[in-house]
Amino acid sequence: MKIFKKKAMWLMLTIYTALWLVVILVGGMIANDFKNVINASMGLSGVIYVTDENAESSVDTEYFKSAFTAADGSLDTQSLWDYGLELTAETQAAGATMLWNGDGEGSVGLPLGDGASISVFGRVSADYLYSGIGSGRSFMTKPNEPESDAPTVMSAFTAAGLNVNKTLYDYYASVCKSKYADTDSIAVNEVPWSEVDSACGGTFSEYNDAAVIILGRWSGEAAEMSINSSDCIDGDYLQLHANEKALLENTIALKRSGVFDKVVLLLNTPGGINFDIVKDYKDDIDSCVWVGQPGYTGLNGVGKILSGAMQAGGHLADTFVYDSSSAPAVENGLSYSYTNVDSLGLSGDERTWKGLYRVYAENIYVGYKYYETRYEDAVLGQGNAGSEAGAVNSSAGWTYSEEVAFPFGWSASYTQFEYSNFVARQQSGGDWEIALTVYNVGDVAASDAVQVYIQKPYDGTQSGIEQSAVNLCGFVKTGIIQPGASKEVKVTVTRDALRTYDAEVNKTYIMQAGKYYLTAGRDSHDAINNILAAKGKTPANTGG
Repeated sequence: MKIFKKKAMWLMLTIYTALWLVVILVGGMIANDFKNVINASMGLSGVIYVTDENAESSVDTEYFKSAFTAADGSLDTQSLWDYGLELTAETQAAGATMLWNGDGEGSVGLPLGDGASISVFGRVSADYLYSGIGSGRSFMTKPNEPESDAPTVMSAFTAAGLNVNKTLYDYYASVCKSKYADTDSIAVNEVPWSEVDSACGGTFSEYNDAAVIILGRWSGEAAEMSINSSDCIDGDYLQLHANEKALLENTIALKRSGVFDKVVLLLNTPGGINFDIVKDYKDDIDSCVWVGQPGYTGLNGVGKILSGAMQAGGHLADTFVYDSSSAPAVENGLSYSYTNVDSLGLSGDERTWKGLYRVYAENIYVGYKYYETRYEDAVLGQGNAGSEAGAVNSSAGWTYSEEVAFPFGWSASYTQFEYSNFVARQQSGGDWEIALTVYNVGDVAASDAVQVYIQKPYDGTQSGIEQSAVNLCGFVKTGIIQPGASKEVKVTVTRDALRTYDAEVNKTYIMQAGKYYLTAGRDSHDAINNILAAKGKTPANTGG
């Protein structure tokens, strides 16, 4: 009996001690996380300042100094705000992507130059799309000032040194608040050319260095960019509106007749539009820049791109195609209704926009991973990839160059770059270092983004793991390279990039047996052509 009581006592003591240990550990972590709140509630300070009476009075104990300090030691909010404006302009310019610039034979559309007189067309010129909706929407404001103080096309372009047609701008600002207001998120509602020409046509010759056309689309949280819209050609929101098409045709006609020197197209969109119609005017549009949706103050950078104060230095983070229906994902895009859609009171385009959702059934074959993989299969004659199935722009079979307008990673530079001295070195930890030299062989100082891609082995039998023809596994921005100069760049490809997750057999990451290819390219298509060349396929037989 005594032994039983002694064991019970020790058991209770052990449980009691364990419980207190848990309380101490958990309580300590909670107290540490909320120490500032606890100190404040008890009137305590978590910081103790110790002054050394023997120290020299000139010793500065402020270790973390603001670069925006006024003479009296307070925060200089105006300098901080001005710095932020310049930084967002630089960020916008660094991310905007030049899709084409000039005819490739020396004639360029941009830059227009400081002081250029321009006429800006398009309803979004006066109702600019700063961001999408939902969590991505821009609500940043100046201190104590309303959001409406965001720069406009007029203020941003004027600040960049451009002379903007005020009559035309004011006309768009007027009608976009009434007759052509943005009342439906999937309706373009562009202003007819006849009305624009009637109201402002007499001013075009005064602001004739360029006709700058801004086309806009938007989407966001719970508002995916639908391919359906009764407002656009073929009922597709990614297509041109009939009035946008007329706008392009008429400004190009004015250029041909000598009224405008240039036509420049800006795409104020979250992603790509369909280029199957725009391509018909490519030879007459001197420059096209995808500027995205630049947030609250990034529009300042768009103006500086036009004037030449900054360069569009971005590369596409998506594949821009001639027709979005060429992507497998479209088969399941916004194809399924929410079960309670009838209770939402939706009708027309809004029912599509808010009442449908998509199912992802494409495995890894989304974006460039689909287009570049099918391209390689078509070139190598495997998988029936060259068949008519999925070919939307050719009845003769699937052809990359007829489906893809601009590949992932694409950028049309202000200059020309050449790569040489490509070396791949394996590091001691299993990573790889890719080194190469980038030469600026053009006439303009500019930067480039060197992209490194990998092709991992795929034979269809190893655990059934799918592999795309190329995967981006590293990149580096060169910084500005002067004409005639060069820069050596290095990109680290971690060993993790060589592994593949096996969800079927091993339930972990594995290294598949076979040949791995590493290459540098200016975009995903450049990369796959490099790999095909290593497989004995020359540009003459790669098909695009």
